[in-house]
Amino acid sequence: MGFEPYPGTLNLRISREDSLFLQHASKKGKRLEPPDPEFCEARMLSAKVGRMRVAAIFPDEGVWVHGDTLELVAPTSIRESMGLGDGDELQVEIERPFEPRAVIFDIDGTLIDSFEVYWAAINEIFQRVGLPPVERGVVREVMREGVDPWDALIPGDLPNSDELVARCKEEDKKSFLSLYREKARLFPTAVPVITTLEAKGYRVGYVTSGWGKEKISGVLEKGGATDLIKDVLCSLDIEHPRPAPDLLLECSKRLGVEVWDSVYVGDSPIDIRMGKAARMATIGVLTGVGTRDDFVKEGADAVIGDLSELLAALESRDGAPVD
Repeated sequence: MGFEPYPGTLNLRISREDSLFLQHASKKGKRLEPPDPEFCEARMLSAKVGRMRVAAIFPDEGVWVHGDTLELVAPTSIRESMGLGDGDELQVEIERPFEPRAVIFDIDGTLIDSFEVYWAAINEIFQRVGLPPVERGVVREVMREGVDPWDALIPGDLPNSDELVARCKEEDKKSFLSLYREKARLFPTAVPVITTLEAKGYRVGYVTSGWGKEKISGVLEKGGATDLIKDVLCSLDIEHPRPAPDLLLECSKRLGVEVWDSVYVGDSPIDIRMGKAARMATIGVLTGVGTRDDFVKEGADAVIGDLSELLAALESRDGAPVD
């Protein structure tokens, strides 16, 4: 692993979910041959604790009886150099060989160019209820965080704010769907990229925090993707909304792959948070509401300008860090 190890391990208590993930990831680690046949073999994954390069050690499953423990070796005593005591928490970034089997896409801002539709719909409804127009940047900020636009955009100190929120939501139900179907468009790169992914053997899934395929059916038909995008998992299909990982966990299950063998592609910071909560690799795309700084701050594994760069990003990833 590139260093002489300090003679002793640092043992960390980990969750059952982390243990399952690490057991899976360790199978692709480097093989550690014992100096004596009486010792077991092990696998190693490169990792970092702060700026220190360390190694996670995974003995053969037959002797790895402490399934809730992660063992680290380093060039020095991690405990002493970092002043750690029993019960302290430590963040470890583990690198693993990354061979994704599935790609899961967010819909709005990722596959469908729809931000202008949302902005126009909000201002049209605001005009109907007697509220002043909202600037693009304000709407973009709300959508970046995935919060309810009416609760976020209507000032709570207005004497009739609750009534206005209710009216806006009612108007939204009446008019948004038809406006979306008329104005929203698939990005030109969406169909070619999805087709290529499937031809290369990737399983492809689709999730959205809003309505499911009912909302986007007309957009898919216009873009020639009705037969390509057959199923869209939406917030009505799961218990907990973003940034909880439920959408991605369920989508991976339906695709028949483990979540850590999947990549999630989204256009907002909350997409990256959801992907990381699911222990997926994440890719931020700059065609929606998120910025490069947003994605870097959230710890996305890659940032691409548009979907035409996705295949190169997938095939160039030798190792994906997972916290």
